Amino acid sequence: MKFSILKEDVIEGLQKAMSITPAKTGAAYLRSLWIKTEADRIVVMSTDASTEFTGSYPAVVHEAGLIGLNAKKFCELVRKHKGGEILLHTEKDGETCIIEQGRKKYRLPTYDAGWFQNFHDFPEERTVLLEGNFLRTLIDRTAFCLLDDESDNEYNCLRLGKDENGWIDVCAMNGHQFALFRFQNQDLFNVLSEEGMLIPKKAMSEIRRWTTFDEVELSMTAKRVFLRSADGQEMLSFPLKLHTYPDYKSFLNRFEGQFTSRMEVNAADFFDSLDRLSVFNTENYSSILMSLSSKALVLTTQGQDVGDAREILEISYSGELDSIAFMNASLMEVITHFDSEALVLEFTGSRSPCRIRGIDTDENYTVISMPVEITTDTYYTEEAETREI
Repeated sequence: MKFSILKEDVIEGLQKAMSITPAKTGAAYLRSLWIKTEADRIVVMSTDASTEFTGSYPAVVHEAGLIGLNAKKFCELVRKHKGGEILLHTEKDGETCIIEQGRKKYRLPTYDAGWFQNFHDFPEERTVLLEGNFLRTLIDRTAFCLLDDESDNEYNCLRLGKDENGWIDVCAMNGHQFALFRFQNQDLFNVLSEEGMLIPKKAMSEIRRWTTFDEVELSMTAKRVFLRSADGQEMLSFPLKLHTYPDYKSFLNRFEGQFTSRMEVNAADFFDSLDRLSVFNTENYSSILMSLSSKALVLTTQGQDVGDAREILEISYSGELDSIAFMNASLMEVITHFDSEALVLEFTGSRSPCRIRGIDTDENYTVISMPVEITTDTYYTEEAETREI
């Protein structure tokens, strides 16, 4: 096997391929990067046994073949080279790959070609074209509500499902937060099954990192989702989760008529105040108390051995709820995902869900957040949030 490549043609793809492979753990073949030659290109492939990446890049092929290399070692070596042509070829026994650029020469051991397993092909039927920026926005607005624990099924996956009115619901939950983003795309609506699809959080992170294109093609089978750059050069695929997703619509309907207290606040001012109060948060005291009146919001917090803080914001408020507490970091995280200049926070009670929406934009985006409980024997406490969502 022998071919030459230009660093600037392949380095971005190599780094995407390397990001798929396990960093330290896992079998050696999962930490490998496979390179297969075609007529005037090379195909780079990597997997972690579930997510698969393939990328096709220009090359001058002298001898065809297939080799497997340590993904991290090879990608780092190419990254540290100057731009220009890099020559790769294997020795006669095929057990060593020689990498050359000018007077520089390196030798890397190859993996047994018997380890290589064929990757899934992109299903050409019923493809959907999506804007890359929209796909990233969809992920950013929902994936923050997912847990990292892969065994916690409903709290570790994003759901895309069809609404009876022709909308597509994208939702995520983690037990104390729920994010819902709705949009319309008739082509995607037509290819989604009635059950929708469940995408694990790990795959969402890879999609977010990979999606640097203006447009992306999406296709799917019953068990797998495929994303391909519009030029066909790169593809990412991953398995779907197959468990039953919780009935979030019943939860939303149950509380729909109970949001009887309503606060409007400037988003930037609200975030800045919370950010300043976070200076006084500690591991054991990480909440903020919100005291509500018709025209003012009083934010207070205290931290053991670090002092306390109090700020007042102008708001518009109606309702009977006079105080409520939230985890400060979680509330700040939610605010960052809205584009609106002003936010509406709607309350059902001091221990019940709070609905957060934008006023001037974000009309199809909602976040539900659970408060922490306030007690009377101490200033306020941060008891574990009950999984009610």
